[in-house]
Amino acid sequence: KSLGLTNFMVGAMDDELYQYMTEMGVATWHMGSKGIEKDAVKKDFGWGSQNFHKMGRDKIRLIRDFTEVEGISVLISDIDVAWLRDPTPFFKRYPSADILVSTDLLRSEIALDPPLQTPHMVDGEGLEFHVCHAASNIGIMWFRPTRGSQQLTREWVRRIEADDKLWDQNAFNDLKALAG
Repeated sequence: KSLGLTNFMVGAMDDELYQYMTEMGVATWHMGSKGIEKDAVKKDFGWGSQNFHKMGRDKIRLIRDFTEVEGISVLISDIDVAWLRDPTPFFKRYPSADILVSTDLLRSEIALDPPLQTPHMVDGEGLEFHVCHAASNIGIMWFRPTRGSQQLTREWVRRIEADDKLWDQNAFNDLKALAG
């Protein structure tokens, strides 16, 4: 809200947060969670725990469902991400992308070849200009309601629901590797 944005929704995982956000006038829905005990959502799930993986599956099903809505692009942002400005103008610079996703690369490589990269930059910013060999980090993802993102998210959900041990982020990286 401090950025002046109105085109967002917050998924509340417990009743108290849902009530608080609603009272604050924030567009909110009660996410619930498939298979997570009601009181467990009030605690730290613990990275890698069974509840952490269940929550991740809920997130991927939610993404799949939203990509099926015509005309709605979806930005998914984990709770540990801080936005200092509206990111949608940056994402809109890449209209042919079905999906934009962050990586676990700890340094930018956009300046490795300035003559090649500079024409693709806007205001000194841009995406990596080569195939990124770092793992994708699904903490920040932008999906357009395209056939490509719909197919990917359907297959992503199919894979994580077929294997309780498969981590949602690994499943995404596996799917990304299939497409080159």
